[in-house]
Amino acid sequence: MTHQLEKLTLKDIIDQKLISGRAIKICKDFGFENLSGIATYFLEYGSLLRIHKCGLKSQEELLNFCQDEIESLKIEYATKLNYTRNNTRLSDNDISLNEIKKRELLSVRTINVCEYSRLYSLELIIKYYLANASFLRLRNCGPKSNEELISFCEKYGSMANKKLEVAPLP
Repeated sequence: MTHQLEKLTLKDIIDQKLISGRAIKICKDFGFENLSGIATYFLEYGSLLRIHKCGLKSQEELLNFCQDEIESLKIEYATKLNYTRNNTRLSDNDISLNEIKKRELLSVRTINVCEYSRLYSLELIIKYYLANASFLRLRNCGPKSNEELISFCEKYGSMANKKLEVAPLP
């Protein structure tokens, strides 16, 4: 059964009614296409609760459903994680969320959205924006934070290959 589950797409899961309608809606809304996507997200972020409208019951259901996939990716994925909660820089041309916070480039609420979603640097924020074109799927991100993050990415996205130059705080 495990080998069959690994190859299931979201369409197969829906057709066979293997998970609840709520869990299916979460997968559709977030763009998961298979078990690997769910497992990868869980291993990267440590939780599915950051996904909009995903509560404890839905997380438990999805994790139980793709437990074998999570275990198979765990060893491989653990070596790929290259940042921690106290991340400073991913590259020489990147600044951390702590530096963004110190320079007051984003509001406190928007900083909290980024921290909760583990977008700990300018590079990660821009990569998320390029992949999703919006931040509304992030937990606690409303229209104002979304607009603020989009304008932030548009302002500093062109500078992603250069070092961010912002005047130091007085």
